[in-house]
Amino acid sequence: MGKRIDHIDKEYITAMKRHIWHGNVRELRNVVERSLIMTDGNAITIDALTPDFKTTQQVDVSDSLVLEDIERKHILKVMEYTRGNKAEAARLLGIGIATLYRKLENYGIK
Repeated sequence: MGKRIDHIDKEYITAMKRHIWHGNVRELRNVVERSLIMTDGNAITIDALTPDFKTTQQVDVSDSLVLEDIERKHILKVMEYTRGNKAEAARLLGIGIATLYRKLENYGIK
């Protein structure tokens, strides 16, 4: 595009990392090109992203993406929602009560 970019703001990079890229590389390329068009000067900031991009569903990269960690957190949320009612939690999770007890034991949840 003929622009010289010397700096990319950390907020911009974080937003790019957190975005769920449904369109993969093509979508990424389009967002970067739009950012270049929206940028005055030689630094890309978060302001270069469109408002609709900033409000799309995002992944929190600070959270673990390990399946067991996600499952453990989900079980904890459901147990909190059911106020400790294991039968109701198992029903909401779509698993048997024995499976829930095993998972609670494996994850050290009391």
